[in-house]
Amino acid sequence: MEKQNPKILTIGKVDLEKLRKDIVDIPNQRQFPLQGLNAEDKDSSISYDLKVRDNEEDYIVRLYDHMDYTYSVIDDFDLYRTRYMYLPSITNYGVHKDRTPRIHIPIETNHNCFFVLDDEVIRLPADGSVYWVDTTLTHTFVNANAHLAKFVRVHLIGNTKLSLQQARSLADRL
Repeated sequence: MEKQNPKILTIGKVDLEKLRKDIVDIPNQRQFPLQGLNAEDKDSSISYDLKVRDNEEDYIVRLYDHMDYTYSVIDDFDLYRTRYMYLPSITNYGVHKDRTPRIHIPIETNHNCFFVLDDEVIRLPADGSVYWVDTTLTHTFVNANAHLAKFVRVHLIGNTKLSLQQARSLADRL
């Protein structure tokens, strides 16, 4: 078994085509929340709306009646505050640290899309892998596709309670 980077661990596999089918008809916006505080507040889990007093673990209410496969993945990995994240070409996120590790499932990506995690460049292929990422470390994400002006990187991202030890245990089973 190859040694995995302790900052990012592969902990499972999903059916990418089913995830892609679930998102065909949703808007292509920076963040598309899938869970919230209540079913009426579709924007409740978008990060700029989070208030310091908010407990992210409360963002568990399913916001849509369709996307059955996506919600089965959310349930399988016990995710909360889950969303589809879209990053257009030639853009990046500001450098930051999250409160908890995140689960990342790349849906659409290529070699010009990458994490900079704790000063290390890391590429996650869209091959159906489920990644536990220690986003409590300083990080950003870059879509540097200058030659593909309309290429949008898409990840399914959810918060997780999995510790590094628990993630390692799942990774060792693969």
